[in-house]
Amino acid sequence: MKESSNIKVPFNNFVDNDVLSMLLPLNIMHHIFPSPKYRIRKNLIQPNTLTICVISATCNLILLVPLIGRFYDYCSIEESGLNIVIFTFLYDFVSYFIGYVLNFYINVLQTIINISFVLKLQKVHRFLNDEVHFKRYIIGNWISFISICIFYFVLIGAFSLHYHTTIYNIIYSVTYLYFDINMIYAIRLIVLLAKKVDLWNDQVLKGLHIVQEGRGTYWKKLFDTYIEILECYDLYKKIYKMMILFHTVDFFCNTVIRMQLVLDIFHLSLQVESEVLVTALVIILVLYMWVIKSLVLEIILSFSCEEFYKSMSDVQTSCALILKSNCTDYQRRLCKNIQRLHRVTFNKMSVCGMFYIDATFPLKMAALVATYVIVLLQFALL
Repeated sequence: MKESSNIKVPFNNFVDNDVLSMLLPLNIMHHIFPSPKYRIRKNLIQPNTLTICVISATCNLILLVPLIGRFYDYCSIEESGLNIVIFTFLYDFVSYFIGYVLNFYINVLQTIINISFVLKLQKVHRFLNDEVHFKRYIIGNWISFISICIFYFVLIGAFSLHYHTTIYNIIYSVTYLYFDINMIYAIRLIVLLAKKVDLWNDQVLKGLHIVQEGRGTYWKKLFDTYIEILECYDLYKKIYKMMILFHTVDFFCNTVIRMQLVLDIFHLSLQVESEVLVTALVIILVLYMWVIKSLVLEIILSFSCEEFYKSMSDVQTSCALILKSNCTDYQRRLCKNIQRLHRVTFNKMSVCGMFYIDATFPLKMAALVATYVIVLLQFALL
């Protein structure tokens, strides 16, 4: 919580009803597990207490039990020569443990940063609010949350009923939903930030056609709001960069490991009766539906971040056009300050300095995964 200690929650911690409506679908899953980012009672947002931290840590430890149960279920498979299954279990245990630790740190321990983000975003929203779009945005949050839940429950339910999957595997699969919810959260927030930048840009352009008397306060408010947007973006990067890194590395490792598992199962099925071949094909289908789901989330996140970068670039374009026009001193001062601030503070989201989340990121990931999959196929065909 070292970073959190440097950020103080503003005294005015009241959350408006429309912001609460926006946060509700995003926060539901965090309360189910539970790993809440903060407490909201009577529209007042408060940090997590020590009791909540202890309860959350205990629940995360309990969720590791199904992984241990899966080990005993898979011990019998070792006799069939599928050692990759045991390796898969060990990887799952390590990755889930890291994921739980990251979730606990990001959502529970970084409660001050999460609260600061909400309150700063609310200040921006109060000044830049397109009510029609915001209502659509809230509906989009619900659709995103419900869609990912339906995907998991249909896939897990169909597979469990047909193959009588153990309770350990069911819990294991459902808990992975929590990791994807964090990705949904990250996607929806950067979408909202991009829209706020677009609204800010519209306000600047509209302000050029308004009588300039008494407009000094208005342009100062625009500058202060732009600073708030940049601060929201910085907090966003602090909150989600580690989780995005985890999701990306886990996606790559899971895809490669599952590919090897599929090849081994398919090779084994060719040596036995046709029923095993059918089972192998079903397992292959389920595994690759998971891979496609993870890839889609990576693509949507990259596209959403790229839209945010484009919106920020549009702001710089607008400032350049205003400076070339017959603008007032207030407008000139605003645009020069915006350009200076952008050069000094803004940069693309870099995940621990390893890669940038932009439009090229999914292509790089696809190329990396394809390279290793081709290598596995070459070894399998030897």
